[in-house]
Amino acid sequence: MIFNLRLGQFVTQRQGASFIEQWVDSYDFLDKQRAQEQLARAKENLDKERKNLTKKKTFLQQQQMIMATTTDETITQNSNNMNSQDFNNLIYVPTTKSKRTNKTSTM
Repeated sequence: MIFNLRLGQFVTQRQGASFIEQWVDSYDFLDKQRAQEQLARAKENLDKERKNLTKKKTFLQQQQMIMATTTDETITQNSNNMNSQDFNNLIYVPTTKSKRTNKTSTM
């Protein structure tokens, strides 16, 4: 009997000229239904958060791709704009000491 009250029971109700037995849930079934609804809401919230995070992730990946391409473009532009003077500045040529020449004049 205790389990019947915990789960629910059939209740006889009068409907018009006849009687109908109808099932009525008790506290245990109602608690299970509430818990199931809470789990469903939690699942929906997690799905929403997952979708938002994937959107952010794809947005950040796109931004990184844009930054990488702009960086590559600036490097290639800078290397193409190098003139011969810049190229000579990159090459190190040590300076040589001038040799002293003794000019002796014959008279």
